[in-house]
Amino acid sequence: MTVVAATDLESAVTVIARWNGTEIARSDDTVVVEGNHYFPRAAAALLQR
Repeated sequence: MTVVAATDLESAVTVIARWNGTEIARSDDTVVVEGNHYFPRAAAALLQR
C-alpha cells in the first residue's frame, strides 16, 4: 500500500492510501500511531460496499 500526503497552504494535509494503483482512502483526519496512518471508517472506500 502506498500512502501519499498532499498539502495545500490553506488546508490540512490530505492523506491518500492506494492499493495496486487504486485509491482506497482519502482523509485529512487520520490518526498517526507509530508512523502508521489510520483512516476514519467513512474515508475508506473498500469498506463502503
